[in-house]
Amino acid sequence: MQRAVNLSNMKQRLNIILLLVWMMTSALHSQDRGTSIPGGWSDSLCNAMKKKAISDGNSGKYYLFHQGIDSSWPINSVILEKYNIELEDRGDIQNDDSYYNNWCYKKIMDSIIRDKFPKEIFHPEASIHQSEFNDRIHFKDEFFFLTDSTTREINKKLFVNMLKGLGIKPKAGHAFIYIYKSGKAEVMTYNSDNDDEIELVKERISNTTFSPWIIGHDTINAIVMVPRK
Repeated sequence: MQRAVNLSNMKQRLNIILLLVWMMTSALHSQDRGTSIPGGWSDSLCNAMKKKAISDGNSGKYYLFHQGIDSSWPINSVILEKYNIELEDRGDIQNDDSYYNNWCYKKIMDSIIRDKFPKEIFHPEASIHQSEFNDRIHFKDEFFFLTDSTTREINKKLFVNMLKGLGIKPKAGHAFIYIYKSGKAEVMTYNSDNDDEIELVKERISNTTFSPWIIGHDTINAIVMVPRK
């Protein structure tokens, strides 16, 4: 009788253990689905987009998706063309079908691009502020909006002194300039009603060496906003 009771208790305990294992497995499976397919999309639809990404990669067609606000300046689209990469702006919408469609595609395409261009991709050090770099893969040849305050102040003084040297009076407003890794620069935007002044500033900037932006061991191309006074 005692043996029968013990066997009954063991069966109950075994059933409870099996139930707990089943619940944990189901929970983990649910979490995996939630992280791999946003918005509750079906496996078949997501897999179709992944296959499309593989097919495009095998054909030498590469795509990067820019989401939100960052340094995806028009010049970067031109730079990426030499890698046969098309940069697409997805805007700020993150809850429509096209977003989830591209999410499944992007996961595979990003992996393909990383494998294809390992030495050309820019990897900022973890110690710096990276919000500008987190939305997508970036390449070392791209331009980034200068956020380093020390480098920005150095270039600000160079620009203001350059204007003074040209006899241009300080006034409200800003100018945007491209600063290359070499320190060479060119005008991105400089607003003035005087065409001769614009040409003079463009010429002088092209002959002035500015301070490049250095992040860790990398020197990168920068876009700098400088005040005109």
